[in-house]
Order: sequence, then C-alpha cells, then structure tokens
Amino acid sequence: MNEQLTERLLGGEYFVVDFLPRRVPEDSGGNFFGIEKFFLDPPYSAELRRKFLNIILKLNCYYDVTAYDCLREHETAAPSPQQLSDLIMAADGLVYILIPSEDTLISVDTDDTHMTVFSSAGGIRQLMEQLAKSEGLFVWEP
Repeated sequence: MNEQLTERLLGGEYFVVDFLPRRVPEDSGGNFFGIEKFFLDPPYSAELRRKFLNIILKLNCYYDVTAYDCLREHETAAPSPQQLSDLIMAADGLVYILIPSEDTLISVDTDDTHMTVFSSAGGIRQLMEQLAKSEGLFVWEP
C-alpha cells in the first residue's frame, strides 16, 4: 500500500459513517458505552459490518479500490466482491480501503461501530452520505 499517501490521508480531514447521527457528548446521561458494546457483540457486529461492506461494494462500482488487511499486512489490488466481503466480515482487526483516484482512505475496524473516511474530496462525501442513508447509517464530522 502506498505508505506516503496513507500517512498523508490519515493526518488529514475525515468524517465518520456511524449508526448514530452525531457524536454523543461526554456529559450525556445515556448509556453509550453499554450500547456500543451491544453493537460490537454478535450478531449485531456482523449486521453493522455488513452495512459497511455494502457501502464499500457500492463505492467499488464507481472507483477502483485497494484493500489492505492490517493484521496480516496483506494488500489486495482490485479485490473481488468476495475478497472484500471476506476481509470486512472477518471479526479480527483493521482493514483499509484506499481509493487513489479520489485521494480517500476508509478505515473499518472490528473494534469500532463506525467507519472513518479520510478524504478532502467533496464528491465522495456526497456519495458516501447517499450510500450511508441507504443502509440506515449517518455521516458526520467529529
């Protein structure tokens, strides 16, 4: 994976695709950590990852992607839909999806209830909002 591009993107602008419409304030009276743990446990974790996978598969209709399995340090250029599914649905670690043509990096981590999208490209943000909405998810900036 292009380490210079990845490092630059990780240090830049980003937004999240989440099951909640906005950040939960620290002084919230709710039970965020209990709810987060609930969504990170099976079968709900698989449902959430399936939504993330659906978004990435739909993005792959528009853009060439490269997938990087951080746990195994393995890169797959132009992954098949099945390869993307295998990576994202696995319950073991961090996956980066790089879209070089849009200067975009998507981070999907099995320890998070959101995807992080590192990008300053306005066009992909608009598409991500539409795709997230189609999956019942939200896009917001931290």
